[in-house]
Amino acid sequence: MNLQAQVGKTTTAFNLIYALALMNKRVTLIDLDPESQLTKDCGMDASISEIDKVLLEDVPLLKSKVALADGLSVIPSGESLIAYEQQEGGGMSRGYQLKRVVDNMKQQDFILIDCTAKPGLLALNALLAADEVLITTNENYISLQGLVRVMSLCKRLKLNTGSKKVWLALTQVTTSSLVTQEIKSKLLHYFPERVLNTTVRHDEALVACRRQRKAIFNYQQGGLGAEDYFSLAQDIIEMRVS
Repeated sequence: MNLQAQVGKTTTAFNLIYALALMNKRVTLIDLDPESQLTKDCGMDASISEIDKVLLEDVPLLKSKVALADGLSVIPSGESLIAYEQQEGGGMSRGYQLKRVVDNMKQQDFILIDCTAKPGLLALNALLAADEVLITTNENYISLQGLVRVMSLCKRLKLNTGSKKVWLALTQVTTSSLVTQEIKSKLLHYFPERVLNTTVRHDEALVACRRQRKAIFNYQQGGLGAEDYFSLAQDIIEMRVS
């Protein structure tokens, strides 16, 4: 998650589910972004309706799952997510709609939610439904602003969410960059024990595989991107931090 676009949020969600599936984990990914980029990355028609029907019409979540591979499923976004975001009334209880349906999902090791980069009802649903929050950021200082906004929102929701685990992941990084080193140093200083150990390096293959609607593991198994996202998945499982 990050309340700033172009920080590797969807790329990370998409490749993480494949990495976790390769570790024999049962994984479901929910596309909660009205732009439906994750749904498109999975090779699906962005006009189909799934998670939007769950939220708007109380359609059972399990009926909306689409299998991508063994142990790996996705729940597409749907055109009506924008309408859901713009609905008024209902108060805080509407923020728990996704949590109620996710809590009823069984036989899953991980449920990942790819969020919109905008604050609002959808982001609120994602935060309240999640047990852990993964915030992606990169070597652009603008991405840090989005990170701070998420952390602030998590802090405001603390009374409602309890003590969630919040992790930070550096992505799209040029490892030799002095700016990157400075940013990572600041993250480690201000958010100790929260920065995951793996830094996802910049890799042109990650850009190329998205154009072909493939995860990096189905495009170039031996490259930097595959190595880093597999390692990042291990960080999450083992709670490895820098």
